[in-house]
Amino acid sequence: TTKHIDLQEIFATAKIDSHLPTQVVQRNSSDNTVDYEINNAPFSVQTITVNSTTTIQADHEVELYLCVQGNSGALQQGQACILRRHEVLQLESSSILFRVWAISFSV
Repeated sequence: TTKHIDLQEIFATAKIDSHLPTQVVQRNSSDNTVDYEINNAPFSVQTITVNSTTTIQADHEVELYLCVQGNSGALQQGQACILRRHEVLQLESSSILFRVWAISFSV
C-alpha cells in the first residue's frame, strides 16, 4: 500500500537534536599513534599503526583493541581483544589497530 508522509509535520513535531560531539580533534601522539579527542566523551580512541615488532602495555583499567587492517600476529583484521591494566600485547607485522578505553571506569 502507498503511504503518505507529511515531512512538514514530522519536522514541526519531531525533536531532532544530536548528542554527538560537535568536534573531534585529531592529534599525532607519536610516529605510530593518532589520538582522537572528543570533549566530554566517556571514552578515548586512538589508532596505532604497526610497522615492526611492537609491544603495547595497557595503561588503563580496561582497553579494547580492534585490528582493522592487516595481520599483527596476535590479531588479524576483524579480531579484537581486551587487555586489563599492565597486560601486554605483542604485535609483529604491518597492521592498523583501534584502541579504546574508558575515561572513568567502575568495576
